[in-house]
Amino acid sequence: MKNLNLLGGGGRLRENKISYFSKFPRFNKNKAFTLAETLITLAVIGVVATLTIPTLQQKYTEHITVSRVKKFYSTISNAYAQAVNEHGPVDTWETPMTKSGTLNLVETLIKPYFKISKDCGFSNEQNCIPEITYQLNGTSQGKNYSQNVYTNYYKLMLEDGSSVWFRGNDDDAFISIFLDINGTKKPNQRGKDFFGFHVINNGSGYVLIPGGLPNSKNPFDKNCHSKSVGDGCTAWVIYKGNMEYLHCDDLKWNGKQKCSK
Repeated sequence: MKNLNLLGGGGRLRENKISYFSKFPRFNKNKAFTLAETLITLAVIGVVATLTIPTLQQKYTEHITVSRVKKFYSTISNAYAQAVNEHGPVDTWETPMTKSGTLNLVETLIKPYFKISKDCGFSNEQNCIPEITYQLNGTSQGKNYSQNVYTNYYKLMLEDGSSVWFRGNDDDAFISIFLDINGTKKPNQRGKDFFGFHVINNGSGYVLIPGGLPNSKNPFDKNCHSKSVGDGCTAWVIYKGNMEYLHCDDLKWNGKQKCSK
């Protein structure tokens, strides 16, 4: 029997082995990325991240805001319905424009249905609400507004970190309720983290509505754009499920629903 050199002695097996491995390209050490190429790649990635991450963060914040406003409206609507069922129509309750009437609202509409972490009452000693809030157009409502809120509105901080303050007979509403979804944290701005709800007489009875419905005092089309106070944004958030009004001024309740891309 012939002695085959399996490790290489010139036989056919060695030739086949060489032929087999020669099918694959050899690693070329000169094909690695240069430092300049690596830096350029990192720079491109950085630019893309700079452009996209803030947009993603904003969309996430808006999504959370929509969810929290919808949840509050669902809870306060159920509380209102149950309170009316138990105590009768709201206009038969103690007059809500008085402090005792407003306190009655707290006991009837809020405390049985919400988990409360702070109760500031008519003062703000425990810092339940922001000292200053802003309109959607960026205008500060100032301490005069805050002082009015401190004096006439009942204020609560909820366990989820949101603030609620309300009173009876506020302007044209029988009851006004305001929500800041993140309490005293910024921006404290109408249409961004600060939203209003009202109990009004719609002609057939008193109903709880979000601010900004068509035919209301502050409809979306007139009061939810970059130059407005922002009182008309709440209904859009609840019924349209987005905050597109923060990105363009030509949306309409019964028209354009999203900004052009």
